[in-house]
Amino acid sequence: MLLEALFKLRLLLSCLLILFIEEQYQREKIHCESFFLFGKNGAFVQSV
Repeated sequence: MLLEALFKLRLLLSCLLILFIEEQYQREKIHCESFFLFGKNGAFVQSV
């Protein structure tokens, strides 16, 4: 029960993080390198 709740919370946080990063990308036009760094850190990998 607890593990399932933690898993759902982690999924939610991941989605929020991706949305936040995409919003920042739209505003500031972050370089591709930044996205690959985020990917290596485990957030997600954006193929440009």
